[in-house]
Amino acid sequence: RGLGDVYKRQRHNPDIENAVARYAASASLSPREITVLKLIALGYRYDEIGETLAISGRTVKMHAANVRRKVGAPNRLALVRKVLSP
Repeated sequence: RGLGDVYKRQRHNPDIENAVARYAASASLSPREITVLKLIALGYRYDEIGETLAISGRTVKMHAANVRRKVGAPNRLALVRKVLSP
């Protein structure tokens, strides 16, 4: 099973929320970027994030790219691994 399968469809996971909060402070993420990062870490696809936040998939991709740039992750998997690693 992939990482996305493990966390898919959860809305709240204290471990993920704590990890995202710790990382967000050090990476200077905006509130929307934090929300997108949390949903990515929970295993949501970009289109699902867009539906959840009532924004376009293109806007989600922009936020995700900004997060990856700020965190220094080349792709989505590296981003999740970096944020969730202790």
